[in-house]
Amino acid sequence: MNPFDFFDDIYCICISSREEKKRKAEEQFKQALEKCLDDLSKTDWDSFLLGGVVKEVKSHVTENLCLVDAYHTHAHALNRKFFDTVLSFEGDSKRYYDDGKRVWSRGSIDIFLSEKTLKYMIKPIMAIQPDKGSNTLQRYYDNVL
Repeated sequence: MNPFDFFDDIYCICISSREEKKRKAEEQFKQALEKCLDDLSKTDWDSFLLGGVVKEVKSHVTENLCLVDAYHTHAHALNRKFFDTVLSFEGDSKRYYDDGKRVWSRGSIDIFLSEKTLKYMIKPIMAIQPDKGSNTLQRYYDNVL
């Protein structure tokens, strides 16, 4: 299943001078995603992650897809049926903790979505933020594999 046919739109944010990175990402979309999208199309998904920090793997759905509790998503898609929930976000005054010690957000959309979302993640992970790469990858491998 071609990702460019599966999703309404795909936006790859990349600096124009980094044409090679953009081309590489598009190639990944065609190869890594195709295997996973058939599995995803058979689930009741809200959010589909290409990367993020995995807090917990709830289940391994297929060899290419798992249901996760994750945050700091690096790249993701939202299902059209979920937009009303996303648009209802107004923030709140609750304090959220990333490790039980530090407040990292007040009214964060990422936290709101983590509480309201069925998040499925591609296996293996595809998108990593460069400054969080090694920690995120290690945590992903510890939790997913």
